[in-house]
Amino acid sequence: MVYQSGHQLTPVLHGINLSIQTGHIHLLMGPSGSGKTTLLSILAGILTPTSGKVFVLGQDITQMKKNELARFRLNNIGFVFQSFNLFPALTALENVEIAFNLKGVATKDAKVRAAKLLDEVGLGDRLNFLPQNLSGGQKQRVAIARALAGDPKIIFADEPTASLDSQSGQQVIKILYKLAKQKGCTVMIVTHDPRIIPIADRITKIEDGRIQTD
Repeated sequence: MVYQSGHQLTPVLHGINLSIQTGHIHLLMGPSGSGKTTLLSILAGILTPTSGKVFVLGQDITQMKKNELARFRLNNIGFVFQSFNLFPALTALENVEIAFNLKGVATKDAKVRAAKLLDEVGLGDRLNFLPQNLSGGQKQRVAIARALAGDPKIIFADEPTASLDSQSGQQVIKILYKLAKQKGCTVMIVTHDPRIIPIADRITKIEDGRIQTD
């Protein structure tokens, strides 16, 4: 991956060759600026690599048109971000419900399924709370519930525990572990957090845009 600004070219990733196993928890680790989030964004189809191919669930996503790629992501991929990215004017229930609506689930059914997901992540008593009235750990669990709408096959998580205290971080880690081991979801995590290492099936360390150890 090379970024271009005017005539200046900035190489970010070099010769990445990586396979990720179904149902695994796979960590991308490395110092800031090493290319971890860029790689995650490429694997998720958010960025298109300057060269090379990316196959997700057997399909070459680098060859997809924008609308095809958007539909593919919607049907197969869930995202969890460090900053939660919740809608501040919507309740926890509505934040998850809207993800079901985007996938074509009728409002009544979406509400029931959203409530079930929130209950599964331990927020059954916080359905009608706005994000401003939730702790950081609770917001992240809402974000995970939203990412799970529609049973995605892959979860991409960018620093999901970075802004959380020890207890909240452990709760999120347990949820991610359960996703992979009980539901067979593939979980790809960019992290600096050593607390996640014990649940990982595999760790890829990146530095200066190159895989150092895998």
